[in-house]
Amino acid sequence: MKDEAGILYLRLTSNTSSGNFCKTPVLLQTVVDILAGQDVVNPFTSKILKDVFQGKGSKNSNNTSFLMAALRSKEILLAVPDTDKPTSSRLHKDFTANAKRLLAMK
Repeated sequence: MKDEAGILYLRLTSNTSSGNFCKTPVLLQTVVDILAGQDVVNPFTSKILKDVFQGKGSKNSNNTSFLMAALRSKEILLAVPDTDKPTSSRLHKDFTANAKRLLAMK
């Protein structure tokens, strides 16, 4: 979603199970910046994203996992599951190009 100033946000709106999560939008640039700061050699967990959530439900333990699942989706492709630890992630091989594409959306 984009606000009236043209700033892009991601917002979790639903899931396929009954897990609760924060529906407050998170700044896409902040998510990209956090991911860009990850070591390309070592896998990381979704917990790196815990500080992007603000407002009601921001401390829900499902937030980061659901957001990471979205970041792994074929539409976003910023992260991929780690081959040794599927619950951990790595940056997608085209992370930089995919991040630029997302941030340039109108």
